[in-house]
Amino acid sequence: MTKVTIGPQFIQIEGHAGYSEKGTDIVCAAVSALGQSLKHIDELYREFNVSEENALLRVDFHSPEELVQSFAFDRKAYLEEQLKNNVISQSIKDEFQDELDDWDNKLREFAHLVKAKCLIIQNQVDMVVKAIREIAENYPDNVEVTDEE
Repeated sequence: MTKVTIGPQFIQIEGHAGYSEKGTDIVCAAVSALGQSLKHIDELYREFNVSEENALLRVDFHSPEELVQSFAFDRKAYLEEQLKNNVISQSIKDEFQDELDDWDNKLREFAHLVKAKCLIIQNQVDMVVKAIREIAENYPDNVEVTDEE
């Protein structure tokens, strides 16, 4: 049986459906294809792990808040370090200083873009989850979906 676990920030697909022999199992292929489609989500927003040995596919999604905080810390630290660096030209230092001076606006702008992208991704994930749930309804002996909070 293929077991699909859906959590607030992840989807995990494990096992073989057992509808027919490996390599000819259309139920397993359908669920696997849906899981694999999540690989095409921008890497910034997810981690994708596959273990063929254990018939396991897991996708972990990063929250918009984590992405914004990570970006903010990394970018600001980078800019500040470069300003201390005497190797870069004055014009580049001026650009970096301008960005730091306008940091709050830049950060708000980035946060808005991340949240918009996360909504788009959530819609993609919702469609995949809906399709997996439909397969589970039609093949209850082969696919089981569990929701985790």
